Amino acid sequence: MISVLNILMKTNIDGHHETYETYQVNNTSNTMTIDYNKLRLPTNTLLMSDLVPIEMKYFPEPTVDYLKTVTQTDKFVKVLSEKLNDYKKTNRKEYKTSRAAAEEQKIPYYNIVNILERIFKQGNPFFYDKNRTHTVLNYFWNKDYNINVEIINTTEFHIYQIHINVEIDIRSPDQISSEEMKEFSCKTQNEKIKRIWNSLRNITPSIPHAKIISLPRAPPLHTKNISVGGNDV
Repeated sequence: MISVLNILMKTNIDGHHETYETYQVNNTSNTMTIDYNKLRLPTNTLLMSDLVPIEMKYFPEPTVDYLKTVTQTDKFVKVLSEKLNDYKKTNRKEYKTSRAAAEEQKIPYYNIVNILERIFKQGNPFFYDKNRTHTVLNYFWNKDYNINVEIINTTEFHIYQIHINVEIDIRSPDQISSEEMKEFSCKTQNEKIKRIWNSLRNITPSIPHAKIISLPRAPPLHTKNISVGGNDV
């Protein structure tokens, strides 16, 4: 019931816009570090389920606590167990499914979207450099994924790999006004409506255009850096 997600991303930042790069938790938290050898997970992956749909209400709200939950097996198992217990109480039976049935019900897709919506939520901090905070404006995923199998310490993991495009504002969230954020939100909503309309007409969605921007060479002199902290794991 447990698999992992590997995110490959491009952004509109010069130098990061041509080739897909692996998402790392340090893109979301500028102080949290992960030892995947210690965690016994495939490198740069996030825990997910491809058989059980898990609503976001089961995950902790603070960003670092969420990241720990999707990178530490014991914490993720606790969330999964809570979901399964609730299912048993509601339906008076154990949860059972097959991989084929889960795929037909789009359970992997559902859980991947939840992860993306949490990590790349509009207005979230984003980091390439731990000393400089940027802001997530939008992301695009074409709903495709590849599945590979990797064995780590005798444990077999199904790795779901996806490719996404992320639009970044080089300013930190505190430097973007609420009016600007509303404009970004309207733009994102319009793009979602357009994609839904195109899907109904069987038109392949295109990647939203985002202006390529360069990072300043020197650290900003008048910017409050936002830290999203956490302990080493």
